[in-house]
Amino acid sequence: MMIKMPWNNLTAPNFMLEITDVCNIECRTCYKKAGTTFKSLSQVKQDLEDGMKLRQLHTITISGGEPTLHPDLCRIIEMIKGYGLHVFLLTNGLLINDHYMEKLQASGLDSILFHVDVGQKRPDLPDPPVFEDVQKRLGELIQIARVFDIDISMSVTLYEDAEHILANSSKFFFETSDLTFLFIAKATCTKDLLCTPTSGHEPSRLTYSVTKTYLNKTIHFFKDIYGLEPFSFIPTTEKESTVWISYFVPIIYKPGGNIFFQIRSNLLDSWLMEIPRLLSGSYIHKTKQNVVSTLIRTFVNSVASFQVHRFLKFMFQLLSPSAKLRHKMIVYDNGPFIGDDGKLIHCEYCPTAILRDGNLVTCCTTDVNQ
Repeated sequence: MMIKMPWNNLTAPNFMLEITDVCNIECRTCYKKAGTTFKSLSQVKQDLEDGMKLRQLHTITISGGEPTLHPDLCRIIEMIKGYGLHVFLLTNGLLINDHYMEKLQASGLDSILFHVDVGQKRPDLPDPPVFEDVQKRLGELIQIARVFDIDISMSVTLYEDAEHILANSSKFFFETSDLTFLFIAKATCTKDLLCTPTSGHEPSRLTYSVTKTYLNKTIHFFKDIYGLEPFSFIPTTEKESTVWISYFVPIIYKPGGNIFFQIRSNLLDSWLMEIPRLLSGSYIHKTKQNVVSTLIRTFVNSVASFQVHRFLKFMFQLLSPSAKLRHKMIVYDNGPFIGDDGKLIHCEYCPTAILRDGNLVTCCTTDVNQ
């Protein structure tokens, strides 16, 4: 059973703050249009205030273009922290080094997501890269970030050889204890919403039957390989389908093999999500690792889903002095599609919506056909 995320467009706790449209790499199916502008601090402040009027925020996700190119990134982070919000930075990592990370930490950065994948053309990877190149570069970036106690995430795009990419990326994610969050997006050509063709085939219109195949394959992959079931979903604008699912995975790292706890979501999980909103006025979007909260959430879920015996066995594994408990989050974004009536279908409420001209626009369709 997947639970529906309890948000709507007003209460979704995050939006993406674009501070530049300039980028220093090329991605095969980027939804963004490359540009030459950097927003001023006053423009960023106005966007923040507009976004806070539109949503009850917990987190601000800084994006671009490539935000590390912005000369005032650290001042922007400080500005966001001044509002008491969690700051989550999306970056390709090209400019990240020890000195830059030290400045980001001093500014108050909470979390960082590195987007490095085989569909990118970038100077720090061979052209074209293979996953071993990506893994090596990600490992270097993770080693830098972990020193500064910043929560670390990664992002991957699924192209034609989706099963190969999904298998390698998830294996790396689960084996790397420093990683908290994995964002997976299916590659979507924005022009006319055509799916990326396989060699020798014509591109086809992204209908629900096409996208559902990708969604089902992803669900079956995590079920068959790791025994994991989706935790939650966001419905689409047509209500009867979804293109966005998430996983919550408590995991114990210890010599001899990692131990997964298989979360089975239920209505009690939905009620637990309401507690932060009742206490602070907003749902939680991005959090750092916290052993106590992970244990409480796992215990409550085990009781509500009649898995107490499995929870006790899981806890027994923690008695080892070398055991380390972490929680892992995975989001799979299947992307928009064209309905039978020709209308564009996407998430009912986009958790990573982008602010444009004072309005929130669905992230994956921001620059479609522009």
